[in-house]
Amino acid sequence: MDKEDFRTVGESTRFLLRKRAIQLCLSGKKQYEVAQLIGVKKETVCHWNKRYKKVDFPALKGKKTGVKSEDKKLLSPQQEKEIQNMIIDKMPDQLKRDYALWTRKAVKELVEREFKVVLAITGYSGAN
Repeated sequence: MDKEDFRTVGESTRFLLRKRAIQLCLSGKKQYEVAQLIGVKKETVCHWNKRYKKVDFPALKGKKTGVKSEDKKLLSPQQEKEIQNMIIDKMPDQLKRDYALWTRKAVKELVEREFKVVLAITGYSGAN
């Protein structure tokens, strides 16, 4: 039987595999045997056991990792809403911009003018 890469399966499947690993350990199997059956390192099974002993099965649920999208934002939700309203209600030339339509560059310049926040335009080539 081919083992599936643990990182490629969904969170519900990972939780079930963690739970199954703990059940196998509780039934008397050695951690290295469980690791081979599940397809992870022995240290991973040891880590799961420690978490299980502290809090029981809820400790085996996965946690989202990485940076939250809110942490990367340069504008507050209110500032975003103000810019959106300006874009919806007016054309760039009405706000003294040198553009006929809203482009990335026009929005960037509007944000800089209104909130003194410099935004990067990913992939900007200067064509807009």
